[in-house]
Amino acid sequence: MHNRNKATAKPAEAPQRKTDETITLNLLYKKTKKSSDVLLQADNLFENIFNATGDGCIVTDDSGYIIKANRKTYSLLGYDEHTLLGKHITELSPDEYTIGENPSLIIRLLDHGFVEKHETVFLRGDGTPADIEINLSLLKDHRQNTIGAFSSFRDITDKKRAEEELRATKDQLQEIFNTTRDGVILTDECGSIIKVNKAMESILGFQEEELLGRYTIELSVEEDAYIYAGVGAFREALDNGSSSHYESLWLRKDGTTCPVELNLTISKDAQDNARGIVWAVRDISGRKLAQQGLTMLGLAVEQAAETILIMDKNGAVEYINAAAERMFGYSLSDAGGLNPFQARSDLYDLEFYMEIWDTITAGDVWKGRMKNRRSDGNIIEIEVAISPVRDDTGQIRNYVAICRDITQEILFEKQLQQAHKMEAIGTLAGGIAHDFNNILTVISGFTEIAYDAGDKGSVIHNSLTEVLKASERATDLVKQILTFSRQTESITRPVRIKPIIKEAHTFLRASLPTTITISLNLQAPNDIVMSDPTKIHQVLMNLCTNAKNAMQETGGELTIGLFEEQLIPDMMDGRLDLSPGPYLKLTVEDTGCGMEPGVQERIFDPFFSTRQQGGGTGLGLSVVHGIIKSCSGDITVGSVPGKGTVFNVYLPLVEEQAPPQKALDNTPIVGGTEHALVVDDEQQIAEMIKKFLENLGYRVTTRTSSLEALEAFRYDPEKFDFVITDQTMPNLTGAELSREVLKIKKDIPIILCTGFSETITEEKAKSIGIRAFIMKPIVFTKLADTIRNLLAPA
Repeated sequence: MHNRNKATAKPAEAPQRKTDETITLNLLYKKTKKSSDVLLQADNLFENIFNATGDGCIVTDDSGYIIKANRKTYSLLGYDEHTLLGKHITELSPDEYTIGENPSLIIRLLDHGFVEKHETVFLRGDGTPADIEINLSLLKDHRQNTIGAFSSFRDITDKKRAEEELRATKDQLQEIFNTTRDGVILTDECGSIIKVNKAMESILGFQEEELLGRYTIELSVEEDAYIYAGVGAFREALDNGSSSHYESLWLRKDGTTCPVELNLTISKDAQDNARGIVWAVRDISGRKLAQQGLTMLGLAVEQAAETILIMDKNGAVEYINAAAERMFGYSLSDAGGLNPFQARSDLYDLEFYMEIWDTITAGDVWKGRMKNRRSDGNIIEIEVAISPVRDDTGQIRNYVAICRDITQEILFEKQLQQAHKMEAIGTLAGGIAHDFNNILTVISGFTEIAYDAGDKGSVIHNSLTEVLKASERATDLVKQILTFSRQTESITRPVRIKPIIKEAHTFLRASLPTTITISLNLQAPNDIVMSDPTKIHQVLMNLCTNAKNAMQETGGELTIGLFEEQLIPDMMDGRLDLSPGPYLKLTVEDTGCGMEPGVQERIFDPFFSTRQQGGGTGLGLSVVHGIIKSCSGDITVGSVPGKGTVFNVYLPLVEEQAPPQKALDNTPIVGGTEHALVVDDEQQIAEMIKKFLENLGYRVTTRTSSLEALEAFRYDPEKFDFVITDQTMPNLTGAELSREVLKIKKDIPIILCTGFSETITEEKAKSIGIRAFIMKPIVFTKLADTIRNLLAPA
């Protein structure tokens, strides 16, 4: 049974085991099939992902040959499947970028199993390079054996180009930042310095590293002012969303200050939040100096003593300084816009102004003198220089005129010319005085001899009296010429004028033609002035002679007037150079031809004459002018052409009594028996003195040579009791002869005679030892008295 049961059991179990195996196989089949489907599905999913990715993907075997690539790879590199698959990965790169030739890359890949974001270059199918960024990963089997590699990459050519452009832009901005002439400071939002440029280093003298981390407030000299201005500027920049500027004073590294102009710009991020400040810093030291210079120049122009006018290119006045307002009497509001070349003065014709305009518009400077009418109508004479002002392009944009009032200067020039003429007269007078006095000495000397020898009361005696009077007046005339020319000092005394006028009237009445009538109008009760008769007589005769010449052809009336006049400032109106007070007014008026204004201006000039050549020397009125000025008086002239002329002479009145007129001295002349040595290079004078002295009982030895006279004295000095010598002689002058004579006989009386000498005076003569000094022409009565006084016993 047991066996049957075992046998029976086995057959019974066999079908069941077959069924289980079948089920297992079926399940295994189903499971395998399902896994295969899953793998297929996964493979399809991987393929789809592989081809759908935006990066290029390449799979290589363990030798580096490409066995698979996605669609992006083909589009990025321009290869097809046939030309790409089977290529070695290194064939995609130029030699210098070959992956296999980059040991560090291989080491990184083998050590880590991957390499991320490696930049290299692939060659496209057309041979052009493409900048790529690649990620590499090793592929391994279940035993961790390397079976290949997976590469994903993207084209970064545009990115690289953008980076290069950005880098170039950054370099360019950095270059601009460092080469700009203005300083630039970058600070954070709190004002801490994070960067400065080279110009900023140059402005303050600090290096960048010395400024980093500092605050801009530390650079300001005046912190309070800086804070006030800076905060205000910062707020303005924030409020306006733009830049704001102000000026400050910063401190350099060397301790000096630097005026700067600051421009603040708020730097913002993408969210428009302030992240810092850009400070543009400009050194304005030069500008400040220029402003100071312009200010000083403006003040100098405005306060200059010279008149300055600025005109536009058309000649219209744009500016005048204060001196111009004073000179012309016009303010800028009055003169502004006025064109002096169009609104020209009536003092010049059109051609005169056109010549100036043509000169300056041609770019040249015009200089000259011109007359100009002030706002009050008065005419002034000015010296002008007009210069063109050019801009940077060389074009004329303005004209500047610098004027100087030379009215007084011209007056002084005329006075100087007058002085030079007077000096010339003085030289002439000094030159002729000696000879003229010698001639007068002969005339008056021989006249005196004849006068003393004549019968008193006879016609001849009376005639000689008049000759002596004329000689005396001629002598005084020479003295006045010398006085006028300042060769000698004038000696004045109280003089009555009426007798001189009456004496001149008698003389004029006899000499004037019958076509000219003469009348006197002597109203002044007081007629005493400080002068001398010869001066007044000369003035009167010159003025009357001038009047006679004006009426020579037509005839007329000559009136001599004498009046008292009290001068007060309101009456003088600048015409008279006199102090207020009582004056004697002498007038000489004629009804002759009169004078033009130009002639009146020159009437008192030496050598000026309206008469034809040979009709006069032109000295008469200049001598009159000099005499009147020497008497502290003045003279004016008024004339109307065709109607006549009047001269007004003003002389200060005095209260002193005038001395009586001098009469000829008829006192007998005292002589003697002494021996005289008479020395004069003029033979006539020597003989005349000899004759006069011999008539008085003296013994006389004459010499016309000073050398011969000295020799004669040396030969017998005891022979001579006194010496009379002329001063101006050849070889030895009278003074030199006197020195030599006194060396021989120190106590001998010497009388020195001179008509005029610039080298000897009475004081100098006496210092030599000369006892007496007599001016020529010699008055014999005075000579005789002088001799007796010298020879009289002490």
